[in-house]
Amino acid sequence: MGLLVGGLLSVTGCGGLASSFDFDGDGSNDSVDCAPDDPGIHPLAEELCSDGLDNDCDLGVDCEDNDCDSFGACSGAADDDDDSATVGDDDDSATVGDDDDSATVGDDDDSATVGDDDDSATVGDDDDSTPEPPQCSAMEFDGASYITVPDHDDLRIGDKTSGDWTIEGWFRSDSPATRQYLVSKSANPTNFDYNDYNIVIEEDGTLTWETGDSQDLCARLNIPLPPTGWHHFAATLSATGSNTGTKQLYLDGVRQASCWYTHKWPGLAIFDLRIGIMPGVPMASALPFNGRLDELRFSSVVRYFSDFTPETRLEADSYTDALWNFDGGQPDVAADATSQHDGAVTGGSIVAHCPHSDDDGDGAIAWLDCDDSNSALVDFDGASLACPGTSCRQLLEEGHASISATYWLNPDRSVTPFEAWCDMVEDGGGWTLIGMIHRATEDGIHEPQDWFQAGNNQHFSFAANQFLLNAPPSAFGADRFAPILETDSIARFEVHETLADGSAGPGLEIGYRQILNAEVFRYWWLSDIGFHGSGDAPFCEDLAMSSGCASTSIDGGNNNYTYFGNCVGMSGSRCWFTRFNADSQSFASSVATSNWPSGSTPPGPWSGYWNGWGHGLKIWLKE
Repeated sequence: MGLLVGGLLSVTGCGGLASSFDFDGDGSNDSVDCAPDDPGIHPLAEELCSDGLDNDCDLGVDCEDNDCDSFGACSGAADDDDDSATVGDDDDSATVGDDDDSATVGDDDDSATVGDDDDSATVGDDDDSTPEPPQCSAMEFDGASYITVPDHDDLRIGDKTSGDWTIEGWFRSDSPATRQYLVSKSANPTNFDYNDYNIVIEEDGTLTWETGDSQDLCARLNIPLPPTGWHHFAATLSATGSNTGTKQLYLDGVRQASCWYTHKWPGLAIFDLRIGIMPGVPMASALPFNGRLDELRFSSVVRYFSDFTPETRLEADSYTDALWNFDGGQPDVAADATSQHDGAVTGGSIVAHCPHSDDDGDGAIAWLDCDDSNSALVDFDGASLACPGTSCRQLLEEGHASISATYWLNPDRSVTPFEAWCDMVEDGGGWTLIGMIHRATEDGIHEPQDWFQAGNNQHFSFAANQFLLNAPPSAFGADRFAPILETDSIARFEVHETLADGSAGPGLEIGYRQILNAEVFRYWWLSDIGFHGSGDAPFCEDLAMSSGCASTSIDGGNNNYTYFGNCVGMSGSRCWFTRFNADSQSFASSVATSNWPSGSTPPGPWSGYWNGWGHGLKIWLKE
């Protein structure tokens, strides 16, 4: 290695010191320069392999060992190709096997971490990301536990004249059908007019975001809540004035409800914040939380305005008023990451479980695992209450199901899972049955074979005389399927008609399927008023059945029937009709179809239409 000493160059090979004139001006004194008249050859030059010259004057041609590490420049990977005495690296450090200037083995950066290639302090990664949390933990509440956080202006909503607000966190309830308080800041919870705010799990399986008082129609924002697993909630309040603004409630990153509020707590909310209990009442009436809570954060800003992917590890920033990560530490203290609002823990304990844990070792984190206690249950395959699918199409396309049967569904994890019948065969499969009904005048009029298959959504409470098509989806429970409905959704109306001929034989059975375009179906669904009735446009216009659609009444004898469609002469056309009852009240639930060959007349005597009949309708949805 060469050092400049007193203006002269001192060169050390494997020992020795010399100094003299530098004839060729290459920076090496002639006494140690093996080619004093060649400025390209000197002890500090790099050895050039395969040129047949001793470029660096080490008395070896092509393969040098100028740092005395017993390896020459051409010895392969074992040599370091530098001026240090370290084997196998290519820098000036004293570290084996690296290629930088750090003191770390086997990396290629300037950090002090083994096996990575970045500047972070994380082992085995290749970026500069934030390291994983040091542990996975949460606060467990046993039904008698709670946390008390002393009052502070940061924790108040009602007495603020302006400002925005977000409360969010992760929870897992062990008693989903019991009313429980997650967060409460109330002077007198038994009187709603004395609440600042509450986050409550209701006994009916819903989650409530409470603010304001009884004068406010937006005081209690309520959404359905799945009964199992970890869930992230985010309750926001966007202020436009001292007492007005917008409230929103998100679940698992999906906005489930919003409203305009007009009142807030009118007084000074100086009472303490309670976590896991309703304050101000005896424990027997305090509706304590039973489950686990993690990453509870209060922010002085609206953090979410649209759907998002929840973070399982929350961090404090300039907008954070309080953040309880529940990472442990002192067993009786819930430490606030802002160091401003530590809470006193009564009865609770830290457990090694959190939304991103994988307790059953199946590779799926807890909040995305349909059952994190069973390694055999990972995907939401519709096979059980714990693992519902989002739609029949999802189950089919992801390979979870291929036969028509009953499956468990939960379209966006916002409602209690329910069973639904899926058609996995007809018209490409993936159809979700959202409604059906059958009506008959007598037991002898039977349904087509397998019309009511086992589990075929038979739990729907259809009334026999229900105006199915003229009613909104919510009238017969179909609103639970609303999240399946997308801009390109299609619907399929499947109808059947069974007629007795009034004299002999089983009668006539006719079936028909009509696939409805998305625009027409979405109008019916989203308008929440049902299809047009006979006083408005006829059914056939809604169903886009044919051009020149018209309605006509035909007197079939003792009873009247109103036919919808291009039904001239009952010949050669599809006709939807509804039968009037004895009080001349139209029953949309009896919509059926007929398709007679062109030029023919209906088979059987007209008496068959009032002596006995059966009509059925199924409505399917495919997103």
